[in-house]
Amino acid sequence: MNKTIKSTLQRIIMFSLLVIMSLCQPVVYGATEVPEIDSSDLYSISINSNGSLIFAFDPEMKNGILRLFEGKKLLADIEILDKSCLVEDVPSNVAINYVINFDLNKTIETISGILVIENTEKNVSNLKYSTISEMSGLSDEEIMMLSSNLYESESNDSFSSADRTYDDDNMNGCIDSGSDIDYYKIKFDVPGKVNFWLGSIPSNCDYDLKIYDSNYSLKWMSENAGNSDELISLKLVEADVYYYMKVYSYSGYDDVDQYLLRAKLYYGNMGWGYMYTDSDNRYISSGYGLPSRPDHYGIDIVSSNSSDPIDGDAINNVYSGKVAYVGIDSPSAGNYAVVETDSIDPETGKKLRVRYLHMKYLPSVSKDDSISKGTLVGYTGNTGLSSGPHLHFDVNNESKISYLDIEDTINPELFFPTISFSGDTSL
Repeated sequence: MNKTIKSTLQRIIMFSLLVIMSLCQPVVYGATEVPEIDSSDLYSISINSNGSLIFAFDPEMKNGILRLFEGKKLLADIEILDKSCLVEDVPSNVAINYVINFDLNKTIETISGILVIENTEKNVSNLKYSTISEMSGLSDEEIMMLSSNLYESESNDSFSSADRTYDDDNMNGCIDSGSDIDYYKIKFDVPGKVNFWLGSIPSNCDYDLKIYDSNYSLKWMSENAGNSDELISLKLVEADVYYYMKVYSYSGYDDVDQYLLRAKLYYGNMGWGYMYTDSDNRYISSGYGLPSRPDHYGIDIVSSNSSDPIDGDAINNVYSGKVAYVGIDSPSAGNYAVVETDSIDPETGKKLRVRYLHMKYLPSVSKDDSISKGTLVGYTGNTGLSSGPHLHFDVNNESKISYLDIEDTINPELFFPTISFSGDTSL
């Protein structure tokens, strides 16, 4: 095999490995000092300026052993005696397996994972690692931090050369000259609302942020004065299309101190369950805030199958929470229930409330009940101001029970990205 083909195959294999790792959560990139261990974490890995690995451990991890392997070759065999240990001379651009054995509450536990150290064009060593937990009682999310850190790769000064970033990743970058412009691209797996944030802007610098769609058309921008953060808040995005983020200098630059750029999706990734098990019950007869009915701040759900109407079908709670109110024979809403979910709204910081209206019978839950996702709330009906059996479902972020308006409600379709609604949809 000639060297060119061999080199190409090696790059393809490495790229495939990194893509697989990027899909595993949690993943951490490019830390540069010993991190503090959160109370819910047992360990973390960082990398110093010399390219050496730093493993930091929770004090509860006792009598531990850390081993690193390249293939079958043992690279390190270290007894865990302190809250951190240094591993030097770890090869870069290859997959390294690590195994941690330790005593936790008199039970021997094992955590294993894979890591890769890659060198960027700026000679910054990026660390990528993903756990494969064998813990008996802890999930990956409980073991490691959830957010990731990435570093820009120059040149990324155009749409075509934009660096790829991901939902809720921290992208670190530098504006190293007055003419330097940094482009990044991101796509989301589900539709939702996104915060685009630019922060940690160096002193004596004024950086701004613009967002473009997949056609390179300007969508939104933030141009605050000085080194104040730039925030473009809760903008509706589509799934599976690229959005481009442009960071540029209005005045000043710093080729040492880095800014942070992050895009975070809300609502579509909150893990809500749909209220019906029958796939016919996905037809929207009246949608959210459409021109035909602009004062309708929820969705009316009916069956798409005329021979199998929705009347009497069970309504299941979409997310865990507490019953805030139960209404009986209201002239407008009929029999209904209001549930304050455990989901926090990113805009108001309040718990999101959902309402189930026009139920056939009295609700199956009572005020102040703590209920889970999937708990039976009641049965679909035609009570109150209703022209036929349906469920009116709405979501608000202002702790309201009634008298909703467009400013304090959210399109319910955003919370169910895997459900293919039909009819009077608004997404």
